[in-house]
Formats: sequence, structure tokens, C-alpha cells
Amino acid sequence: MSTDAVTWSPHETLAPDPESKRLDFFYFYLAVALLGVVGMVGNSIVLWLLTSSKELRKRLTTTLLINQSAIDLVSSVVLSATYVYAMYPPATYTTWLDSVGCMLFDAKLLVFCTLNTSTFCLVLITLERFLMIVYPVQHRVWMAKWKLAAMATAAWIWGFFGNAAITIPFVWTEDGVCHLFIWPDKLLQGLFAVMYYACVFLIPGIFFVYAYIRMHWIIRKRRHSVHPNMNVNENRLSASQIHLTKICLMVTMAFIICWMPNQTYFMLFQIGHDLEYGGMFWLVTQYLCFINSCINPFIYAFKHVGIRAAFKGKFATGNKTEVQVIKTATRNTAL
Repeated sequence: MSTDAVTWSPHETLAPDPESKRLDFFYFYLAVALLGVVGMVGNSIVLWLLTSSKELRKRLTTTLLINQSAIDLVSSVVLSATYVYAMYPPATYTTWLDSVGCMLFDAKLLVFCTLNTSTFCLVLITLERFLMIVYPVQHRVWMAKWKLAAMATAAWIWGFFGNAAITIPFVWTEDGVCHLFIWPDKLLQGLFAVMYYACVFLIPGIFFVYAYIRMHWIIRKRRHSVHPNMNVNENRLSASQIHLTKICLMVTMAFIICWMPNQTYFMLFQIGHDLEYGGMFWLVTQYLCFINSCINPFIYAFKHVGIRAAFKGKFATGNKTEVQVIKTATRNTAL
């Protein structure tokens, strides 16, 4: 490393001043850890409903919903573990275990590996629904569960590999100190910052906006072309598309609202704007990023007619079975 090495991180909160900010950061870490617990509960319920319901499990989209909930559950667990660790970090890093902690927890490697994997899995869900609505014939011919599983696996690999590539070479322990994101020069720092911004926010965000606007346009076009003599299945298809578009719109808005402040602020800081990195505003924007993985259960599950019905079906009384409850609830929204 050169003498003018630069400290940089795509996601690291700067270390608090031990005198003036320690308490503020402790409360922030505690709030993040509690948020992770909320995410663990919500995503666990979603996974339980999706995997235990035969009626939902046989549907194609469920494969990606299970994958999304699984990565969000892992993300929530990692979030809590990382920020509990942050409240009580080691005084010195002397053992190999301390070095592992420096890499995984101090550098927040696992946190942002899982968060970015969640984003890439969200791209897959959007792609599958985009094909289903805009190119239904190709969707029926091409889509299969094993292909979706393969794409989901690729999203996990890319999410972890991408963050590891910009973390492992620039984080290490030496003389009992955890050195975080020491870059050799500002040019390389800026280049990686731009690449990171484009991969984890800008490109997915543009795709989300384009895909959902296109889906909305297709649905409106088909709705206006409905005639009184159209059969019931055609009308049901239109209702299904409308329902899916509403869910997608909510997901898009949640992703953009939660990620845009942090990613934009970070990018402006990296290209030379005089901004406070690690201050209160930065902490608020970072907390929004964490919220995104924890609210997905409420968007994908409790706004999803089939999953709501599955939850009710678990406690169904009388002669109705869980499958009957789901079929009744989803009769007009073939999800």
C-alpha cells in the first residue's frame, strides 16, 4: 500500500469517537439488532407457510418467493449477530478468530453479502413476473422450477462473490488492529464506488422501474380490450395481472425508498462532495437499507392473497381444509 492510502468502505459505518459518540452508536447497533429479530420472525413465518402448503408449493412463482424469504431470513440473522458483535468488539485482534471477526463482522462482509443477494433475488422475481405478464407464451414454454432454482443459486453466488471481491483484499489485522478498507489510491477508490453503486442499486432500480411500468401498460391495454363475450379464464387472467402488478409496485417503491438515500449519499461522498460520512444522517440512511430486507415478508406474504389464505388455512375450522381455503381465496387471482 502507498503512503497516501485511503480508508473507504461501500457500507462500513465509521468508528465512533470513544468519548462523544459511543452511546449514540451503541443505541444504533441495538436498534439494528432488534430490527434483525423482527426480520427473523417475519421471514420464518413466510418460509413456514410457503414450504408447508402443498397448494402454494406447486406454483412456479413460489420457488422464487421461498428463495427470497430464505435470503432475507439469513440476512436478518446476520444483521443481529453483526451488530451485537459491534456493541462488544474485541479490544485487540491477536488470534485468527479475531481476524475472522474483523473480516466478517467489523467489515460487515456478511451483512452486505446477504443484502445484495436479496436485491439480486428480487431482480429474478421481477424478471419472472415480467415474462409472465408481457411475454406469457414464452413464459409458459421456457420457465421451469429447475431453471428458477439455478438462477436463484447464481444470485446467491454473485451476491457473495461481488462483496467478497471488494472486501477481502482490503481488510486485514496487523499489530492487534483491524484495518478496514485501505485502498492504494483515490482513483481505484472512486472506480469501485461507481461500480458498486451501479451493480447494487442503479441497474436493478432502472430495471424495476422499466419492468413495472411496462407491465402496468400491458395490463391496462388488455383490460380495455376485454369484451362482454370473453370467457371467465380471460377475465381471471386480467385480475391476476392486476394483483401481481400491485405487489410489484409496492416492492419497487420499498426498494427505491430504502436504498436510494444511502446509495446516493455514499456516491456523492465518494466523488468528492463535502459530506459527513458516519454522522447521524448516514446512520438513518443505513438503517433504511436494513429495513428493506425486514419488510419483504409484509409485502410478499401479507399482501399476497395465497399466503394470507395459507395462514388462515392453518387455523381453519369446520369441514374446510387448508387447500380449500387457499383455492377459495385465490379463485380470482391465479397467483
